[in-house]
This record gives sequence, structure tokens and C-alpha cells, in this order.
Amino acid sequence: QALAAWRPCDTESSGSPPPSLPGVRHSRARRRGEGRAEAMAFSARFAKPKAQPTPAPAPATAADEDSDEVESVEADEDASARKRETEQQAEAETEAERARKAKEAEDAARAKAFAEARQQAELREREKRAAEEATRQKAQEEAARRREAAEEARRKAEEDKRRREEYEYEKARQATIQRSKNEAAKRAMGPGFGGGGAGFGGGGGG
Repeated sequence: QALAAWRPCDTESSGSPPPSLPGVRHSRARRRGEGRAEAMAFSARFAKPKAQPTPAPAPATAADEDSDEVESVEADEDASARKRETEQQAEAETEAERARKAKEAEDAARAKAFAEARQQAELREREKRAAEEATRQKAQEEAARRREAAEEARRKAEEDKRRREEYEYEKARQATIQRSKNEAAKRAMGPGFGGGGAGFGGGGGG
């Protein structure tokens, strides 16, 4: 009723605002709130974004603690597994190195034994050849000595034979010469001398 009774001319003539009514006041307040909300939305739309503060860490719960404990246990198990694997690998490498060195030592010992056996065999072969050579040389020397002795015996025999022959020849020659002298002397003395000589010879014999 008051709004119906109020007219614009009353405002223009009196300069006073229209009467305030409860419905009008609420409508204006609502429009002012909507305008302020639109302005804030506009400002938020075109305003530069502000740096968001770092959120504070959420407080640990029992589930988080259990999860951390599980992860820690798993990490320890993984570390233990890696350590065991590393130790096993190192042990395998050490065993392989030990086996390699043992094989090298065995091969070296076998090679040394083979070399010593070959040297012994070569030494025995050289000794055998040397003994055979010594035996052959000794046999040759003995044969040469026997040949030389035989040759010496032959020469001596020939020399003895020659000397006997010379002796016999000289003896025969001297006998021949003596007979010739005796015959010549007999002829020179004549027959009587020969007889007297014979008698003398006979008396001499008596």
C-alpha cells in the first residue's frame, strides 16, 4: 500500500528517496551480492594464478608405518640377496681361479716330468751309443793289435827262416870251401903223403 501510494513525482518534488520496504531492501541486497560475486569471478578468471603453498605432509598413519616397514624389509631382503649373489659369484670366480691355477700347476708338473723323462731317455740313448761306440772301438783296436801281432809274428818267422837259410847256406858254402881246400892240399902233397897221412891219422886215432 505504501508503494502504491508513492509516486515518482513525490521524489522529484520533495527530493526524498522512496520509502524503504522490506521486499525492496532484500532485492537490492541480493543484486549487490550477485554483482560482487560476478566481479570476484571475473577477477579470479583474469587474475594471475598465485603460487600454491606446499601442502604440509600428511601425518603418518598406522597403515603408512606398516607399508614403510614392509618396504624396509623388502629392501633388506633385496640387499641380502644381492650380497649373497655377489659372494657366490666371487666364490665361484675364486674357485675357477683356483681350478685354473691347479690345472696350470698340473700341466707344468706333467710337462716337467715329460721333459725329465725325455732327457733321461736321451741320456740313456747317448750312454748306450757311447758304450756301443766304445765297444766297437775297442774291438777295432783289439783286431788291429791282433793283426799287428800276427804281422810281427809273420815278419819274425820270415826273418828266422831267412837267417836259418842264410846260416845253412853259409855252412854249406864253408863246407864246400873246406872240401875244396882239402882236396887241393891232397893233390899238392901227392899219393904217399896221403897214405902216410892216413897212417898218421890212423895212429893218431889209436
